[in-house]
Amino acid sequence: QVHAHIITTGRNHHLPLLTKLATSAICSGAILYAQKLFLCAPTVDGFLLSSLITAASKFHFPLQTVLFYRHMLARNISPTNYTYTSVIKACAQLQDPRTGRVVHCHVLTNGFSLDQFVQAALVSFYSKIRELKFARKMFDEMPQKSIVSWNSMISGYEQNGFADEAIMLFAKMRELGVQFDSATLVSVLSACADTGALELGSWVHDYVKSSPISLDVVLGTALIN
Repeated sequence: QVHAHIITTGRNHHLPLLTKLATSAICSGAILYAQKLFLCAPTVDGFLLSSLITAASKFHFPLQTVLFYRHMLARNISPTNYTYTSVIKACAQLQDPRTGRVVHCHVLTNGFSLDQFVQAALVSFYSKIRELKFARKMFDEMPQKSIVSWNSMISGYEQNGFADEAIMLFAKMRELGVQFDSATLVSVLSACADTGALELGSWVHDYVKSSPISLDVVLGTALIN
């Protein structure tokens, strides 16, 4: 109805309105409709494509995220750090090492290699495609490590069968005084279950009881396991 109103009022060339409509469609799961809106747009700018890429990645449409990114490149539109973060996340979801490495090259070429959000996304990407040595190298070289990058590296170790390394990295995290969250503890508890580290698992349980961290279903299940 909104789209029909835009057309009947002669505002179908108004790019901000089309951008809002297309991103709203993605948020509601109508990715094919969003693609049609994009293809019918009389002109395309960086804001439209960046918005579509970010929304598609956020709402778990990784294939469309990569496709919108390719449209961006074809139009010689410069990506932002948020664009790269979204596309790298999509490559990780797709388990697509080739495209992910190409995007990493674009990151280096365009001067975003030191952006902490992009770096965290790359650590997560290389962890998920099981290139843990490279992921750790990137992690160690980060001048500023966000909680997302710590969590990505710890979960990468745990999910790929390197529970001892996950526990050692968590120990380093505590030693440096880095504040962890529930996502950190879920990975650590899984590593404890894998290695039989009852003492550390009990410490995490006591910490959760005395901390402001919310005991949600995921964390509760990890504690039970």
